[in-house]
Amino acid sequence: MESNEKKMGKRGKEKKSNITDNKSSKMQTSRGMIQGYNGQAMVDEKHQIILAAEAFGTGPEQELFTPMVKNTKENLMATGKTEKAMEGIKLLTDTGYFSEDNLKKADEEKIDAYIPDQQYRKRDPMFETAKEHKSKKATKYTKEDFIYNEETDTFTCPNKKLLVLEKKNARIKVFEGDKYKARQADCSKCLKRKNCLKLEHTRHRTLFILKKKYLENYSEAMVKKIDTEKAREIHSKRMGIVEPVFGNITYQKNMNRFTLRGKEKVNIQWLLYSLVHNIEKITNFGWDRYVRIKV
Repeated sequence: MESNEKKMGKRGKEKKSNITDNKSSKMQTSRGMIQGYNGQAMVDEKHQIILAAEAFGTGPEQELFTPMVKNTKENLMATGKTEKAMEGIKLLTDTGYFSEDNLKKADEEKIDAYIPDQQYRKRDPMFETAKEHKSKKATKYTKEDFIYNEETDTFTCPNKKLLVLEKKNARIKVFEGDKYKARQADCSKCLKRKNCLKLEHTRHRTLFILKKKYLENYSEAMVKKIDTEKAREIHSKRMGIVEPVFGNITYQKNMNRFTLRGKEKVNIQWLLYSLVHNIEKITNFGWDRYVRIKV
């Protein structure tokens, strides 16, 4: 609708909005693609008390790290803590929050963060033999299956179609390289799509040819940190800390969907359910024990 405000993306460009609720967002879930909000919560380890909660109209979680840290810090300060309330605490997240900006933010706040990258599980010693148990039918084409044509600076795919240079010296996370792309028309009717494209709705195949890896950055430091035996043991606790909280709200409190529209209303609904969860925890553990919690 014309009366709706423009929804701006992280890079300052206007994003496609929903006519009914332009503050909501499309996001991929276990139930498929939905239009909705992303309920976030910061939870303490000892009693699973929600320290901060907010519903965001965005699917990707990378951009939610800073506001959640800010909310948590403000709530702790409201209880009498100082501005250094979060210094030194161990903060565990899933891979969705891994980014150079988030790791830099954690360092600035002097937070002992454990934020694994997307390849974290693949490097886990427990999964060393995982490839041996995968079905050959599920094997995807790798870079080695594409032939480089030096004269034209292109690649030929297994279906004899060309991938042309889209961007030279492109930067992806901690890597720099050349990005090659196939024509959408070639990929859309290709009989080998399932063996080539990562997802069914992916439009075309791309190749990223690594040229340089930046070593001096927060991402590289986190990869080294998270791969240590101690860090893996610490991060393994995340599942048992935060997931039961979402399970309690979703299944025990029957909050399996937001029933309102608009960021303000949805956020209030999420905060109310988080409040009910906290009241239950305080009731179970006792008020005297709760007020003595040291975060």
